[in-house]
Amino acid sequence: MLHTLLTFVPVAALLSLTPGAATALVVRNAARGGRRHAFLTTSGNSIGVLAWGCFAAVGIATVVAASAAVFDAVKLAVFFVALFPQFIPRGMPVLPSALAMAAVIVAVDLVWYSTLALLVARARKAFVDGGWGRRVERLTGAVLIGLGIRLALERR
Repeated sequence: MLHTLLTFVPVAALLSLTPGAATALVVRNAARGGRRHAFLTTSGNSIGVLAWGCFAAVGIATVVAASAAVFDAVKLAVFFVALFPQFIPRGMPVLPSALAMAAVIVAVDLVWYSTLALLVARARKAFVDGGWGRRVERLTGAVLIGLGIRLALERR
């Protein structure tokens, strides 16, 4: 079982590091609301991933995936149903292996999204509280003024 999990860790890391909806939500909430909002988003995402991982482990996700017309959130269900069996060796019990893989994905997600939240929150603080915020505002203003002048000159 340990060998199976060690083989699965790089896959879980790749899944977590690949930008998607969860990444966008964490970045957005860290930028708008700071660390606390981003950590709440990360926690909610991890609870959802754990739930779908457990559903896949006990077979409920297979029913959901087969009934795609009835359910909205089938992408993760189909993904887990397709992914987990690839890493379960013959003769190994499916339930503990699939639950362990779900736990690995959640652990990697928590580490990655928490790190991302900290980085974005720090960058936000540097831009808002530091001199960078004023510089970006000035640069943006200059670009907009330049575009306005260009537009005014082109119409004549």
